[in-house]
Amino acid sequence: MRRNALNVLIVESEPAIAEALSAALGRRGHQAQVVSHAEVALEQDAPDVLICGATASGDAEYDLLEEFTRRGRQPRSILLLSDPNTLSFRRARELGVEDVLARPFKIAELMNSVERISETNTSSDAPSFSSYSKSYPCDEEAVQRCSKDIAAFALRCGVSPSARARLATAIGELVENAVDHAYPTGGGMLEIDARLEERDVWVCVRDSGVGFDTGVEREEGSGLDRASSLSEGLDVVSSVGSGTEATLRVTIFRSDFDNGNQVDLTELDFFTPKTSRQVLGLVREQDASSYLELSPSLAVVIGRLLSGPSHRATLKASLWN
Repeated sequence: MRRNALNVLIVESEPAIAEALSAALGRRGHQAQVVSHAEVALEQDAPDVLICGATASGDAEYDLLEEFTRRGRQPRSILLLSDPNTLSFRRARELGVEDVLARPFKIAELMNSVERISETNTSSDAPSFSSYSKSYPCDEEAVQRCSKDIAAFALRCGVSPSARARLATAIGELVENAVDHAYPTGGGMLEIDARLEERDVWVCVRDSGVGFDTGVEREEGSGLDRASSLSEGLDVVSSVGSGTEATLRVTIFRSDFDNGNQVDLTELDFFTPKTSRQVLGLVREQDASSYLELSPSLAVVIGRLLSGPSHRATLKASLWN
């Protein structure tokens, strides 16, 4: 048993996922209890950490968090979202959720989250995940201001230069689109919400302007197209007279090594011997391709390292030996 063993309550309707989480927590020395519904969770003693899986219509899970708060025994909470968006992040923040992970997630990420939030100051009212929210007048100056502010937020969060550049440039496109189209008669406000996950930054640009019909095919080469090409995902929700909400996701290509270090391999000019050994270990894992990102030159290096010495080099070494 770990010296800092935790009592963890898992609310998860998928038996296979619940079993995997329970087993992983057990291997780390924690006590895990599994229930399949939020209503059943309220019958249990308050845990140290609550892991709650929420679906797109997961009102019951949010009600569970509210009820724990009302009873004055709110645990440190982690929310697992099937359909993450800015509104769900905001609701989680209002309920004091400590961390939010989007499905699919890695077991190691969840374990890190469980043990990280258990070590934070329990007297703090602020959730530990990184977020940013601000309103701006919808004018031409907002384009550069929003891009600079989001770049600064990403810098504070340790996002690497290339990901920061893509993120800030994409946000500029979304803001300019709102400035040009949201309020034809002038005025109006923009809302920017940003949220950092383990390997993703989510940013939402929202206005209350004239909106548009998303079913109508837009002209190619628009600002929305450019923002989409700079990100790993762009979702636009709008209707005539009801404003527009554009949410994009930029992935931070960081690799987690066993010693706790996080390295963005796309930013390296070369590998140190230690990094070479760590990366080789990662690429041999079955699921490494889901998160490992290399520059073209470093991909060549890894390819050579994986293939090993040439036949000629092997023969030469055998002669010398």
